Amino acid sequence: MRPQTLKAPYDEHPISIQWGEYLQSSFSNYLSIYFGDVAVPLYMADLRIDGVETDGAILYSIYSENHAAQFRFKIDAKVTNGYFHEPVAGEDIKFQISKERLRDFQEQMVVDSLLIRYADGTYSYNKFHIPFDLKADDFPYERLEVVDWNGVDLGQESMGKSNKRDTVQYRSFELLEAEHDMVFNDDGAGEAADLVGLKDVSEDEIRLTLIHCKYASEGKVSGLIANLYEVCGQAQKSIVVKHEGLPKLATSLRKRHEKWAKQGASRLLKGDLKKLSYFVDKSRKAKLSFCVVIVQPSVSGATYSPAMAKLLANTELFLKRTTEADFRFIGS
Repeated sequence: MRPQTLKAPYDEHPISIQWGEYLQSSFSNYLSIYFGDVAVPLYMADLRIDGVETDGAILYSIYSENHAAQFRFKIDAKVTNGYFHEPVAGEDIKFQISKERLRDFQEQMVVDSLLIRYADGTYSYNKFHIPFDLKADDFPYERLEVVDWNGVDLGQESMGKSNKRDTVQYRSFELLEAEHDMVFNDDGAGEAADLVGLKDVSEDEIRLTLIHCKYASEGKVSGLIANLYEVCGQAQKSIVVKHEGLPKLATSLRKRHEKWAKQGASRLLKGDLKKLSYFVDKSRKAKLSFCVVIVQPSVSGATYSPAMAKLLANTELFLKRTTEADFRFIGS
């Protein structure tokens, strides 16, 4: 776990990018991100990797529902700090870190650097790399859960506020609804997962399930491992949700639901806010078991490759070691 200084971009593919430790652990009414002059609550903003350039530089975006800014991150021993975050497009970013103070984006990156996770299970922050060797076996083909995607546009991921039924997310809800007492549509910037499920397992156990869905590139089944990079990255990022506990997750879910409710929509697919309060109260004494489900309809027996098997195995082992999570994968 000892950090190693990188003098050039790491040679594994980045699969996710997330807030630094301070921003991850902070949750208050005043903590906001500014896109130009517009303040957005941090829980309504997120980060995503947009691509990797030929010189190894990582393009990434910070975004909310209505705003975005793109940056270019590169590790380079020739520059002063050994790395840089170069603005590419969009609005200036600042952080409201206290009631009185705004912090510039570049300063925030020094004191609370972003975390980048890679396909081999390792991660880095700024120019420092943590060579965390998972030593995972391949994810067995036999554990791929095969479902029927007839009637679904594989190129359409989100059901949106109208609960559009021919989408990957809605079919995922249909597949998993019966396994849960409550299902929440958390899709969007700042999500815990595309779908959040809660189950009353026993008198002393609750199960939290985070379901991460992804559309198939070009809307078809294929062997493109790029279809798995982002969704596996999202799954690995979601350990933060388990570590922070159900009360904090419930607060975020309520606030995100209230914003939709003002627009005449609901994030509640099964259950209600009263049921959510019940789970929060019970979680103070009951065990909270954890499950992560990845849904990617582009992966089938015919397209399953050794690279996919390794990436899924790294993801499962990472989740198991950090949160004791159960792991499932649903394909075609």
